[in-house]
Amino acid sequence: KTYEAVLDWSMLGFVVEAVAVPRTHCKVRPLSKSAISVNPGAYKIAEVFVDDIGGSQASSPSYSINVSRLRGSETALRKLSVQGTMLLPDWDPGLFLYTVYLEVEQDFARVVFERMDNGQSVSLESEPESPLGANAGDRRLASASPWDASSGGKPPVGERQRISSVLVAPVDVGHERTVGIVVRSADGRQRGHYRLLVSRPYCPGDRRF
Repeated sequence: KTYEAVLDWSMLGFVVEAVAVPRTHCKVRPLSKSAISVNPGAYKIAEVFVDDIGGSQASSPSYSINVSRLRGSETALRKLSVQGTMLLPDWDPGLFLYTVYLEVEQDFARVVFERMDNGQSVSLESEPESPLGANAGDRRLASASPWDASSGGKPPVGERQRISSVLVAPVDVGHERTVGIVVRSADGRQRGHYRLLVSRPYCPGDRRF
């Protein structure tokens, strides 16, 4: 069996730990306790062998782990979405321009994203709003705070290397604005930009406020 793991640019190496199951029937061959170093942009393959304690198996199962390390110059995000709506076109880390249509009840564009490298710095740059039409002066509808956690305020269960983050941009009814997501690479030398053209319709005539 083969597995893959990805190190952040700031991670210099890794150590493999393994436990055989069930311990009464098999055991893991001794592993090196020294860290295995990986250069930026390179990879190393570690192997784990499991031996049968009773010697009934002719061959020992093996596991390969392909461990790569990011270069540090990455400016792409792993994931990006806008809560409550969809991106047009569908998300692709290599595409940098998207259109987003909010519902009239949505006061905010909540941009949810995961970094490619935890060392990346991500910020939001919003351009001024522009009206869509004659009804652009209608006030915004009341809604929940943009910082309410979609998961009910509960932290994720288990260990996760990649954690979702949220950036928020307000959009008035009958307006549109370009929201820029700026990604600075983990080594601080590169910058990437995603642009979201976000629009929100005006209130219908029977629900003006």
